[in-house]
Amino acid sequence: MNKRFTALLLAFTVALASVSAQSITEAEAEIAEHLNNFSQTMLSAIPQAATQQNVWADAYIGNVFPSAPPHFGGGLSFGGTMFDFRDLKAGAKSMSDMATTLTGEPVSGFDTSFLPDNFFLPVATVDLRIGGVFLPFDVGLCILFTNTESFQNDVSDLPNLTANLPVSAVPGMSMDYVMIGGDIRYCVYQGNVVMPKISVGAGFYYTKAAFCINTGSSDTKAKMNFSFESKTLFLQAQASKKILFLDIFVGARGIISCSTDGWYWGIWKDVYGSPYGTDDTGVCNSGGGANAQFDFANIQPQIYAGVGLKFLCFELDASICADVSSGFKDTTGFIWSGALSLHASL
Repeated sequence: MNKRFTALLLAFTVALASVSAQSITEAEAEIAEHLNNFSQTMLSAIPQAATQQNVWADAYIGNVFPSAPPHFGGGLSFGGTMFDFRDLKAGAKSMSDMATTLTGEPVSGFDTSFLPDNFFLPVATVDLRIGGVFLPFDVGLCILFTNTESFQNDVSDLPNLTANLPVSAVPGMSMDYVMIGGDIRYCVYQGNVVMPKISVGAGFYYTKAAFCINTGSSDTKAKMNFSFESKTLFLQAQASKKILFLDIFVGARGIISCSTDGWYWGIWKDVYGSPYGTDDTGVCNSGGGANAQFDFANIQPQIYAGVGLKFLCFELDASICADVSSGFKDTTGFIWSGALSLHASL
């Protein structure tokens, strides 16, 4: 009897271990699927967000000689793009469930249920625009970074993402952000009492960021990291008309980009007491997506419109932007973006 009981107990234990190992493997695949889907979403959203910087209501701020102000201006720009956040939320939920299964205790810090299904990818820069003195054109520049070490991080080196943003025993979030770029606009029609100003232009933006969620609960540590790097080129045309103290403007852009993103997640426990790992290895995985080259056959077209409010030497500009092609693709709708900027000009 004892032998039979021992054999049954051993078979039951082996079966449980097999089921647990299978559930862990399935959970890893589920997390990878969610994060890979999120990566593809970001590859479309990042260039859209980048082009929301240094948007001025006036189609150009240069003048034919003799010149008159404004020829110089600068300030702060805030913008961003709405994108589908559900896959990242689902990935964080699956990871939290796996950590609880592995460690036998709930893991705090990965609760993203309070976030909306559509989230705002923010961008912000300090910007400058200089108008031509003798010719009707202007040049815009913008830059912002939160950590100079971000320039050194290799987004394509996915395993190295663990070294870039180490696991902390204290729950929290961290983000490193770099953006730099510029554009030039040239007037093709100076406008008159009835007709608007019209300009054409081109620009380039470089964006790099890393977002990390760290969590610690007792002797359990977990981390999810998402990093991206993007180079964006665009051509644009803009028309603006001043009515009293308002500048009403509309425009269109054609965007091409070269973007890479990567994700990494890991779960560690100081003492597992189980076959799933040690404090040195734990359970982890990585992946990502890439558009390694500028794809001139895959242009992202934008249309945008807005209004600028001028008072003395200050100007507040607001605009809304839609990616036209996204509404006709296999997505939930148009990719919407927006921008808000405050400038002082002379």
